[in-house]
Amino acid sequence: MFLPSIHIDLRKPEFAGLRNIWRNDYCSICKQLRDHIEHSSDGFIHTSNGTHIQVRSKYARDSSGNYHPIYSNVYGRYVSNKNRAFYFQKQFVYDIRRMSGLY
Repeated sequence: MFLPSIHIDLRKPEFAGLRNIWRNDYCSICKQLRDHIEHSSDGFIHTSNGTHIQVRSKYARDSSGNYHPIYSNVYGRYVSNKNRAFYFQKQFVYDIRRMSGLY
């Protein structure tokens, strides 16, 4: 399903709450990723969620069919066996539709 586009201008009062949500999501996800690296049984990062943003595996392989693991210079080891990507969760769509006043 395709919805009409919504221009999000964070300077407008109706979208002011997004900046706080995204800041909180970023801080929470950073904490979750550190916790996974330092305390999970495999030492790898796993899916991490905020209110609007999610970090999860990308499942993209290169032309030779290989994943690209993530190496951390901070930890001196691999922290993921495949690529990761940022995604917006469906709550983001619900919130911007509500905030825009168009729906």
